[in-house]
Amino acid sequence: MSTLSAVIAGHECFRAALSALAHPGRRFPLAGAVDSEVAACALIQSLYEPDMPICCEGDWALPVAHHRVPAEQARVLLVRGPTSGGGLARAPRGSEEHPSHGATVLYVASGESASVTDVQLRGPGVDGLLSTSLALTAAELADRAAACERRPLGVDLLLVGADGSVTGLPRSTRVEVVG
Repeated sequence: MSTLSAVIAGHECFRAALSALAHPGRRFPLAGAVDSEVAACALIQSLYEPDMPICCEGDWALPVAHHRVPAEQARVLLVRGPTSGGGLARAPRGSEEHPSHGATVLYVASGESASVTDVQLRGPGVDGLLSTSLALTAAELADRAAACERRPLGVDLLLVGADGSVTGLPRSTRVEVVG
């Protein structure tokens, strides 16, 4: 891939992530992503500087060497499957002075992530009410609700599907589990 092609691919990946966060619950394709792990690495490379503190749940081959830290210190949590095993509950939520310092949790679909929860979304970027399914457990969504209860503090979620698409849930989106 030429340098120009790599720059364009990085820009398209960045744009897909922004679109996903601007339109919660909608899936956006990541150009050139053949599976969820390639898509996750492309997102990390296009969204974050190499010195960004990342908590990796499990073994990951990242495209560049990022500073690996525990969940409590991470700006990004990289998770395989529908649950962070408590990492989301420990993730930074930002501060009143710097709410943007809340973590982003990047969930990556894996072969075992068959857990899907039906939800209704509302908030900025959602026209009224959106009924959809998310590849997260109900318990993980409860942890997210607790992490986002003190506005404007909270965490943002990016969900990478097995097809390489990305779905966003910014901290301002309200999620109601259905059923």
